[in-house]
Amino acid sequence: MDGACKGNPGPCGGGGCLRDSNGDVHLSFVYFYGHGNSVIAKVRALCDGLRLAEHRGLSISAVYSDSLVLAQSFILDKCPSWKCSWWWRISKSLLNKFNITVLHVYRETNRVADALASFACERGYSSVFTGSSFPHFCKGPVVLDKTGFPSIRLV
Repeated sequence: MDGACKGNPGPCGGGGCLRDSNGDVHLSFVYFYGHGNSVIAKVRALCDGLRLAEHRGLSISAVYSDSLVLAQSFILDKCPSWKCSWWWRISKSLLNKFNITVLHVYRETNRVADALASFACERGYSSVFTGSSFPHFCKGPVVLDKTGFPSIRLV
């Protein structure tokens, strides 16, 4: 999962996908959150992803985030900002209830969630995708992730 903000503060959104152990995507989501910042977007995306999985009866063992601040906030049991404390507490409760770990990953390994979050943010759009409705612009990164193809980012 990932959150995005254009302007920080500015329009923000979140997105993510739920995959099985083979890397196949079973469900993905994009949510537009309106005006906010990147921390709020990341916490809300985590909360929305966990609630969506619970609602659909999907089992999650780990959540991967490119936000070290977010991952450490659950290790240290300290919300990163009072502005997102409501969503953080819900997330913490669901993580504990289902024994889910939040793991930090590098941004290059989080391309699909990043693309979904940016899409929500730029389009002001919210939706849940399953199977063939998965957004076209994310299909390439999913295939590359599954095959283990290295990601290269130019700076």
